[in-house]
Amino acid sequence: MSAPRATTAAFGAFALFALFALFASTVRAQDDAQGEQAFEPVLASAEFTGRWVRPNEPLAIRLHQPPRGDLRVFVGTLDVSVFVRRPAPAELVIEPLLVPLPAGESVVTIYAIEESGWKTITQLPLRVLTQHGFESASAEPRLDLNLKSRAAEGRSDDAPRSQRGTYADLAGQGAFGAQFRRNEHEVALVINAVGSSYQGEALRVGELGDDAPRVDLADYRVDWRRRGLGISAGHLSHGNHPLLLNGFLSRGVSATVPLVKGLDVSLAALNGTAIVGTDNLLGLSEPEHRVYGVTLGKEVLPEHYGNLRVELSYMYATVQARTAFNAGEVPDAERSDGFGIRLIGRNASGRLRVDAALARSTYTNPADVQLEQSGEIKRVQPETRMGHSLDLAYDLLQGSTLLSDRHPLQLTLQWQHERIEPLYRSLGASLATDVLSDRFGVVAAVAGAQLSLQHFRREDNLDDIPTLLTTGDRSWEASLALPLSTWLGGGAPTSAWPALTLGYRHMRQSALNAPPTDASGFAATHLPDQANTSYDAGASWAGSTWGASYAIAYALQDNRQVGRQRADVSSLSHQISLSRRIGTALGVNGAIGLMRQYNRESSLTQRNAAVTLGADWQLGEYWSITGSVSAQRGRDSEDSQRNDGWGLQAQAARQIRIKLPFAVAPLPAQLFIRYSDITNKDRNSIFDFASDIRQWGVDLGLSISAF
Repeated sequence: MSAPRATTAAFGAFALFALFALFASTVRAQDDAQGEQAFEPVLASAEFTGRWVRPNEPLAIRLHQPPRGDLRVFVGTLDVSVFVRRPAPAELVIEPLLVPLPAGESVVTIYAIEESGWKTITQLPLRVLTQHGFESASAEPRLDLNLKSRAAEGRSDDAPRSQRGTYADLAGQGAFGAQFRRNEHEVALVINAVGSSYQGEALRVGELGDDAPRVDLADYRVDWRRRGLGISAGHLSHGNHPLLLNGFLSRGVSATVPLVKGLDVSLAALNGTAIVGTDNLLGLSEPEHRVYGVTLGKEVLPEHYGNLRVELSYMYATVQARTAFNAGEVPDAERSDGFGIRLIGRNASGRLRVDAALARSTYTNPADVQLEQSGEIKRVQPETRMGHSLDLAYDLLQGSTLLSDRHPLQLTLQWQHERIEPLYRSLGASLATDVLSDRFGVVAAVAGAQLSLQHFRREDNLDDIPTLLTTGDRSWEASLALPLSTWLGGGAPTSAWPALTLGYRHMRQSALNAPPTDASGFAATHLPDQANTSYDAGASWAGSTWGASYAIAYALQDNRQVGRQRADVSSLSHQISLSRRIGTALGVNGAIGLMRQYNRESSLTQRNAAVTLGADWQLGEYWSITGSVSAQRGRDSEDSQRNDGWGLQAQAARQIRIKLPFAVAPLPAQLFIRYSDITNKDRNSIFDFASDIRQWGVDLGLSISAF
């Protein structure tokens, strides 16, 4: 070896050894700091303990006795020994660093280097503000851009024309979230916006049509908290009274105020309908289109928080004929106000749980001048009605060893009761009115198995008006889940034993009265009476590289209505699915579905079969290919109706990185090409009808994650 090369090698070895020694000493110091649980500390005091310091503020520490040996000082896992000045043997000052101190909460640890090794002599808590003076601050922007296009398409003569033909659109979703904390003040902000170059996909196109902005605000929320006091603005969900104001979603403002220990009040003012966009940013620009809610909550047992809580609620709402941006309806002006009380409690052991609610609401349908243009209309009188609900649960057995010492048994009894008077209505809750319903249930769980038994009863026409039809629903449900793979598989990752599910349901809907035909128009043939019964069973297997499942279901629709006793339908279906991973790159899956349906009235049997095969293939780090083919076939027993269909879906995707002018680093993106081809053939000899429909298309797309 030549001299220069030997010198270079020696220098490299020395540098490597020096780096290794420095790394080892740092790791050793960190390990000692993290792993040493007990030490004899030297008493120390520091002015910075108990307060937040600036990231470039000097930190002074005074030891109550001078330490022996050299010192090493760490802030968290950062070695700051070279920045430490010792004005006196028992005093240390950590001077401002070349880089700011790490923000957040950490520990200042001082080690003494003695002959026996490193010894921790003191640890002091340290809290450092961020560069902008916050105790903690975080921000997370996100921008996803999608370029999608229909590059080519085709169709048969019978197929309907596509709405747009070929096109190219740019769509995007942007989000920004931030959190700040300082002096017990906490602020959180979330903003979501969406946009599209295609006017038909604008967020408010249903409301504004062609005037809808193509980039719009989807939702936002700002929260401020301090010592239990909270104020929120933006898109909120307010109210927890199930009959009066229950999770009302809209834009507005709300506040939660703790009054005294165990007593709090929450208030909200919200827009009367769901809105989006930058118009009416607080949602309160229309005084006659708002929902107000106030809830006073009292913890009856403050020393046992959550065991017994009482809430008194008031709600006032007045809405105009405004359509929500995502609702297709013809609204009307409405007004309602009401009071409610709710009791939430549990006993000390948690076995008994109760949630009871009572509400009284007055509903008014005010006059609408637009409806009165054609003449005088009889005004709707205000109605004041009541409703109550009860949700009761009791753990009859809680961790019982009745069946097994190793697997405790849980047995819970449930009762849900609800009675809503006729014409009851509250604009803050969506309810079915004029109903009385009860649901009784038993749920048992042991060793991963679960059994559920439910009985449901419901009826209407609570005022027993003779000319109105009274209908009743009665249902019985049972379900059982058995993890045989866990019980009998010995805990092996692959087991021949499946996980089983069994289900049964019987529901009958029938008339409970017979209104006079002359006064009501109901004849005997109009009175409903139908019973539906279903059974289902399923088994699933899961291996390390494969999965399989089988399900069978039988259903009977038994029509007992006068004159339609033969209008019964029964069905039997089978579903089989398989999946397998071949190595880490290739996965295949398939499914087969078979169904037979028999109509007793027409003595006709319909048979349908469907098959699906799919695969996904990861070609190296960047390429992926997915695809599926499907076929379905339908026939009836008289060969009067025939249906055949085929489908093909295929996609190739490539992971790439794109350098954009505004981006610091290349952005991750995915480029894809997708092909779809669907064919459907129908034949009906009864109506002499035939159709052959085929549609295919090629789509191109590019997805970019800008942040």
